[in-house]
Amino acid sequence: MKRKDIFIMIITFVLLIIIISLSYAYFVLNTNLTNNIAQNISFDDDAYQIEVSNRNATPITISNYAMMWSGQDELVANTTENFIINITNNLNNALYCTYDIVWEWKTGSGISNYTITSGATKEYTVSWDGNAEVQVPNYNASSFVLGKNSTGAIAPNGVTTVTVPIDIKFYNLANFNQSNHYNKTYLGYVKIDNIACGIPSSFADYIVNYTPRSGVDAVSNSPWILTSDREGEWRYAGKNPDNYIEFNGELWRIIGVMPNTTYCTGEYGTETECSTLATGDLVKIIRNSILRSVTNWDYKQTSVGSSNTNNGSNDWSDSQLMLMLNGKNYLKTGYDVNGNKLHSSYTITSNVVKGNGYNFYNASYSYLDGNGLNLYIPASATTSGYSQLYTSLPKKISNSALSKIATVRWDLYGTNSFTTDAEGSPIAFYNKERNIDSSGSVYTGTTPENRPVYWYGKVGLLYPSDYGYATNGDGSTSGSYSRTQCLERTLNTWFFSNVITSCAQNDWLRYGDITSAEPINGANKWLITPNSSSSHAVFNLTSLGYVSYSSAYITDSIYPVLYLKADTRPSGGNGTWNNPYIIE
Repeated sequence: MKRKDIFIMIITFVLLIIIISLSYAYFVLNTNLTNNIAQNISFDDDAYQIEVSNRNATPITISNYAMMWSGQDELVANTTENFIINITNNLNNALYCTYDIVWEWKTGSGISNYTITSGATKEYTVSWDGNAEVQVPNYNASSFVLGKNSTGAIAPNGVTTVTVPIDIKFYNLANFNQSNHYNKTYLGYVKIDNIACGIPSSFADYIVNYTPRSGVDAVSNSPWILTSDREGEWRYAGKNPDNYIEFNGELWRIIGVMPNTTYCTGEYGTETECSTLATGDLVKIIRNSILRSVTNWDYKQTSVGSSNTNNGSNDWSDSQLMLMLNGKNYLKTGYDVNGNKLHSSYTITSNVVKGNGYNFYNASYSYLDGNGLNLYIPASATTSGYSQLYTSLPKKISNSALSKIATVRWDLYGTNSFTTDAEGSPIAFYNKERNIDSSGSVYTGTTPENRPVYWYGKVGLLYPSDYGYATNGDGSTSGSYSRTQCLERTLNTWFFSNVITSCAQNDWLRYGDITSAEPINGANKWLITPNSSSSHAVFNLTSLGYVSYSSAYITDSIYPVLYLKADTRPSGGNGTWNNPYIIE
């Protein structure tokens, strides 16, 4: 062989080693069987590192039991351990990861191959993090996925530890001959697989693709779900889901992800700034604690604004509560279903909003003004002026938080029929609030004018359907209602004993400050939806857990509701009470 050929071969070999070394830096396949935990993880460009510790591979040995027709189901073997995952984020952005929790059989000396007893459905079970027990399949199934878990937001250049309790049980069943399991030892273990880490494009993207679909809360020990009843729409349901969020320096909660929400590209709800619209998937949130316990929805007097009685008006777009929450920039001239302008006589001069020539609100002060805690709320507005009620709020919307709130279209349709399941269920209310299939209605009196069917603004209130869709139901006891049955039952009857136990008591939106696990006594929540049978009736959520209505001038409690802008992202947290998602 020529020296030139040998030299070329050496150079080629060296280059090959260099290429392999460089490639290894960008993709490493790491398999680690330490403590009986298997990993099969791809590291891409060293963006993150994952370590798994603690094992869940304690053998279950079936002995001292005949395993045949015991007369009652008996737990004969049980092992519980914590599966711990540490993820290091090496990026300068918050990272989110999902992964499958997988059960896999282990082979070895003295270990038998498990086969399910014919007909048995709960013999050898495994559950994780409080989820329902799942029957372990036959040994020849090799492995199966227990469920998908997520990490929550991993802070930039930070470490997140995820602890997953695993519980394995073996039962001697009442009516099955399980003698083939006697004196057998079975060994399986848990691993993680299908790891996906990334930086979501938005908070909505994160909730839909990077958060758990279910869990059990630490307050009431009850199950919750993140579920989609309508295409693209995701809602948290149950007594206390992990949907906590730190926003405006206070605790809020996520109602869900609302698809195709129409929002203004401008900052305020004026006609000019709302002339350019967009649609997208936005995250809808509600303040966890009450903002004020005694507030009128509206108390304008006859011939002031849209009021034609002394009981106020159920027109949200010029209501005093709307102005208290939003301020003068959101006095939106309402529109009917055909796009015809209503409230054309409304003007804003200085800091006083005028309607039909009469002052009815000092709009300088609002929840959104971001300046201090003092607030002036009109006790009433008359044809000759208005009186002011001085009050204070525990916290206002800061300028930083205000920049995260979207100005969206709020549908203002209502109904005058809601006392039957077909008319007043959460499903029926949802359709009426949005006038799906022309099912919604508004008050159409001619003095002084009709009601608008939508409004653009930042801060609103719950819809009746928001409350209804937040239940997880309770199918565990006789006479109970499942979630599906709750969604078909009129909200007006959720105070009946069996319905309140199943539907209302498993609905987190019923409660004021869920950490107490009790509703605030006597605190009814105002809703945004009008009862279109009159000019001043508005729906509310009673402390007993059913939907009713009152005159707008009545005082109820208020919980602000808003949508976060499409580009909002959390900077940390996992949605629990102790570690809420952080919106800075």
